[in-house]
Amino acid sequence: MGRSMRKHEKAAAEIARGEFGPNPIIEMANAEAMYGANARVIQAHHEMLGTLLDTKG
Repeated sequence: MGRSMRKHEKAAAEIARGEFGPNPIIEMANAEAMYGANARVIQAHHEMLGTLLDTKG
């Protein structure tokens, strides 16, 4: 998640400086997609761990 946040912050800074080329906008969209994917992996891990603990208990 850290990598996606850094990419997002870098792209946001470029846009804030007035660099409205396609690269910062694409990088921001990619970072948001990476962040969302990472969040879904963490959620799935949390659910699997909960299921495992329920099964063991």
